[in-house]
Amino acid sequence: MDSPTGPSMYVTRTCIERTGLMDESFFLYWEEVDWAVRAKPACGVGYAHKSVVPHVMGTTTGSAGSRAKRSAFSVYLGHRNQLRFVRRHYPRWYPWTVLVTLARSGEYLVAGSTSNFVAAVRGVIAGLRGETGRPDDLFPLQIAQSPVPQKPQWRPNDAQAEGATHES
Repeated sequence: MDSPTGPSMYVTRTCIERTGLMDESFFLYWEEVDWAVRAKPACGVGYAHKSVVPHVMGTTTGSAGSRAKRSAFSVYLGHRNQLRFVRRHYPRWYPWTVLVTLARSGEYLVAGSTSNFVAAVRGVIAGLRGETGRPDDLFPLQIAQSPVPQKPQWRPNDAQAEGATHES
């Protein structure tokens, strides 16, 4: 396993001290993959196969659902940050990734979403330019109007994994 996804991670203090924090320049999307690739040689990466963590994908950014229904904000960041990640960790694959990512942007046209196609191409261009951080200049309303995620309520009966514990 190279990298866990971000909805839930158990990380020791020692691992954070060795690896550092997640790179905020990604802002959203790919930051946890970047972190895990850096953490793997420092402290290893694994998973708890009996652990169950409910996660409703895309509720904050509108990235869930069909290609036509995804928010332009999530499409843009996904494309931009994918290129950033590959450039950083797998530079030999970067030219190929750019071509494939650009070609796959056309899937938004097939899905009937011209706005998401434009967002994907803009994300690729931003990735090529090395742009980072929160894109307030492009998506001021989407960021300002994103709902604030609510802290999930944890109940002991929800623990599916043996020996699962929770501290507030």
